[in-house]
Amino acid sequence: TVEDVHAVAVTCLAFSADGRYLASVGADVEHTVAVHEWDAKSSAALGGGRLVAKEHFGRSNPYVAAFNPVDGRLVVGGAKSLKFFATDGDGDALHVRSAQYAHGARK
Repeated sequence: TVEDVHAVAVTCLAFSADGRYLASVGADVEHTVAVHEWDAKSSAALGGGRLVAKEHFGRSNPYVAAFNPVDGRLVVGGAKSLKFFATDGDGDALHVRSAQYAHGARK
C-alpha cells in the first residue's frame, strides 16, 4: 500500500492512461517513486493496490509525475531534474530510462 512505501507523505500522484496503474512519489529523503496496480477495489482505500515496483527519484524536490500516453513510461520532474521510469520485462522492478528526444517522433 502507499502507507507501506511512503512513511512521510506523498507529493505527487498519477494514473496511467488506461487507469490500471497509480504512481506515487514520496516526501522521504530519496523521494521514493512507486507504481501500484489499481482497480475498483483499490479505490475504497488509498493505496489498496498491489505494489508493482519502486525506485528512488533522488534528492531533488519532485513537482510533477505523469504517465506518457504513447509508451507508458512514467516521467517525474523536479528542481533541475527530469527522470523517465519504466518497469522491467517482468513488471516487478522500476528502472530509470534515458530520455530520447525527436521532433514529432512516436514509438
